[in-house]
Amino acid sequence: MLSIIRKSAWFKHTQKLKYDRAFEASSKIKEELKENLEAESKIEEILAEYEKEMKELELKYDVKVQEMFKKRRENIKAKKDTTLNCFWLNALSNHKLFKDFINQQDIQALKFLEDISYSKCNDGNSIKLQFTFSKNEFFSNEVLEKHYKVNDEHLVEEITSTEINWLKRNLAFENVDKKMKNKKTGEVETRKIEQPKNTFFNFFATVKLPDEATVDKLDFENEKELAQYLDTEFEYVMEFVEEFIPHATDYFLGFKTENEEYTKYMEAQHKK
Repeated sequence: MLSIIRKSAWFKHTQKLKYDRAFEASSKIKEELKENLEAESKIEEILAEYEKEMKELELKYDVKVQEMFKKRRENIKAKKDTTLNCFWLNALSNHKLFKDFINQQDIQALKFLEDISYSKCNDGNSIKLQFTFSKNEFFSNEVLEKHYKVNDEHLVEEITSTEINWLKRNLAFENVDKKMKNKKTGEVETRKIEQPKNTFFNFFATVKLPDEATVDKLDFENEKELAQYLDTEFEYVMEFVEEFIPHATDYFLGFKTENEEYTKYMEAQHKK
């Protein structure tokens, strides 16, 4: 299994070793397959060129998409005290995945959420999510960002998030009793320690990948766990960018949820 945290240089080196081993036993087959390998190498170059042009085209049209997002944002802001109040909270609450991130306390803070947007970075791979809030009693940040640094192999290299300046830490943290052994006396004492709650705002976590030396020391299960975590995080950002943000009004109205229920109903009918 090739982990998502392996570098492309490592992968290329492994590929070369693979061919070297295959041709060790026979120089004849190496000669016979020479043109195959040259052709397949050119295919990779052509596909890389295609992907580069696609990125440029994507960024070009994203400018037009962002203009429409701005228009929608201005409309929501202008109708703040109408049925569009808490537009983004309601939209998130109707999403099959994101609704499970929200607890009852989160709702009070998410009522101040004014906009969710994204921006694509110039490298054509990396993405920033922006959550804009009006002034509130829970934290002082106006914008909470989450930046996904993605390489040309579409692998997440780093996730950095805005540090939340809490005004009310009890929204995301709680004090719990924990028994701890005093190193000097050896006595067991009960102390209050702060630990994170299960909250929507845990989404704004920073994850920096270990360097290759550290990766080499990871056992398979730990490496696999980290890879799965990064895969899931990448699925989240793509869900925001490709589905949720462009179709936020459908989620606000609950249409997407209704469509899912209809799909389940039809699937059940076909099984009868």
